[in-house]
Amino acid sequence: MNKKQKVLAFISLAIACFLTVLDSTIVNVSLPSMADYFNTDITGISWVSTAYLIPFSALLINFSKIADIFGRKKLFIIGLIVFGTSSILCGLSTSLSMIIIFRIMQGIGAAILAPLAIPLGIELFGKDAMSKLAIVIGMTISIAAASGPVVGGILNEAFGFKAIFYVNVPFIIVSLIFGAQCLTECYDRTIEKRIDFIGSILLAYGIGTLTFFLVKGSTYGWGSTKIVTLIITSAISIIAFLIYELRSKKSNDRI
Repeated sequence: MNKKQKVLAFISLAIACFLTVLDSTIVNVSLPSMADYFNTDITGISWVSTAYLIPFSALLINFSKIADIFGRKKLFIIGLIVFGTSSILCGLSTSLSMIIIFRIMQGIGAAILAPLAIPLGIELFGKDAMSKLAIVIGMTISIAAASGPVVGGILNEAFGFKAIFYVNVPFIIVSLIFGAQCLTECYDRTIEKRIDFIGSILLAYGIGTLTFFLVKGSTYGWGSTKIVTLIITSAISIIAFLIYELRSKKSNDRI
């Protein structure tokens, strides 16, 4: 692979990384406009933000393992398609329930893309570039998180809140073209080639509920039955995951 292909491949990764983080904050300034459009209150419309964050945080590790097994480039392309399609559907939504569903879909796309930037980058530039990649990716994440409210506010004022979803599309297309042409397929050949469904479910539930009560705790009340139940079940799920994985590891070591 020549230098130009490596640069284009990294641009693809950087765009995907930037957009996944950007979309976690870009909607916040536009929530009042969305509430008026969908005829709901601020509590209801806040689910537009929460619906993205929960699958994003809950599924990151699971999709990282799937990519290691089945191919990181394949999952990256799938993630771009899911993220781009859901961005269009969010903009086309005509009801609160529709946009929440499509934001969940967008969060799933983000969970596919986010963990792939560094391993695909290492495949491009080698392990010696790991520290530099981590710095660049870290800077990209920081800039995306900080610029989300600013970009969202400008787009909302100039074109309406739907623009904050449509703006993703041209960048996703660029990332998709560069990624499909310039990225090389890679796997983690050292891991066990099976999906741990029980562990995946326990981890996804534990992290998902953790994200939910951290985001919604003040809304429902930290002492409310719903939040206390989520805190307890989240802790149980994460502890159960750790115990299950330790036992599985011991069983594999015996074999």
